[in-house]
Amino acid sequence: AMFGIAAGGFAGILTPWIMAVFGFNQFQIMMMLLPQVILSLFCQPIIPFACSKYGHRSVFRFAYWADRAIDVMCLPLLTSSFGGFPFPVLFAYLKTPFVGAGSVMESISSKLVSPQESAKYSAIVQLNMFFVGSMSSLMFSRIFNSEATTLVGKISPFILSSSLRLCGVLVYLYGWGQLNLEACDAISADIGKEAEEKEKLEGDKKTD
Repeated sequence: AMFGIAAGGFAGILTPWIMAVFGFNQFQIMMMLLPQVILSLFCQPIIPFACSKYGHRSVFRFAYWADRAIDVMCLPLLTSSFGGFPFPVLFAYLKTPFVGAGSVMESISSKLVSPQESAKYSAIVQLNMFFVGSMSSLMFSRIFNSEATTLVGKISPFILSSSLRLCGVLVYLYGWGQLNLEACDAISADIGKEAEEKEKLEGDKKTD
């Protein structure tokens, strides 16, 4: 989570970066992203619905790797546009179906953290988000150069963001990934038990 928060610091300079590289003004960028914001509201239920249909483990794993794949696909096309839209904006639209993953992460956290430790865990997460988010914003504001002329200079904020996400992938593979998948299995099992109990109660009512 720490590396994800750090990589997310790029969002703070996305608008000035697009302005510098593509020459759009702030209003034009806002109008490009406004439909994506509205669309994300309607996409919130997609991930929870997919979890109920295909299982939390499968959906979580697919969403995680699809999100990372989009980041990798984005790098070679960052300074290009299609149909008048910069590719960073188009890739933001590609990630829209995954906006509901936050609710799954909350469910996973509730499985991994005991109720007795939840308050302490929440405080640590908030402190981590504040500290890492502040440092990340500072890093990206320092590395961003609106007057860069070389390709590496222009996409250096994205390179930093991708490097941080790569660190997060390593932690996922060799650290907390298996724990999350096991928590997904437990969530699916609990939902299955609740569904069975509900069917049993409905059957008993019909019998009575």
